[in-house]
Amino acid sequence: MNFFMAGFLVMFCSICSYTDLKFRTIPNKLTYPLLVIMLIVRMQEPGYYLTLIVPMLLFILYLFNPQVIGAGDTKMLALLGLCVGEKILLVIFGMCLSSIIFLIINKCKSKQVQSIPLAPFISLGVLLALMT
Repeated sequence: MNFFMAGFLVMFCSICSYTDLKFRTIPNKLTYPLLVIMLIVRMQEPGYYLTLIVPMLLFILYLFNPQVIGAGDTKMLALLGLCVGEKILLVIFGMCLSSIIFLIINKCKSKQVQSIPLAPFISLGVLLALMT
């Protein structure tokens, strides 16, 4: 992965994390155009489309129960899958690990958490993928 793509991912994740923390949404104005661009860029590389399997499964989960995961999170993961390829598994692992740690810390503090914004945890997963 080149520095341009890494810089793009850091900026994209920063914006998504900020808006998810502040407004509890990831803007479609950001994800849709970038998804279309990355689908066009990856058109000649069909292996990258396999990275869309997990986001598609999560989107199906969203359709059945919107309280489990947000649609913006699934679109963010789809875009990241097209960007990082097979390292999307590291992104998802980092997201799961960091969100579980967050929930354990809140449980120890006896804080009840109704829902958490996933974009910051996805962003930590992206940093993990970029470091490997």
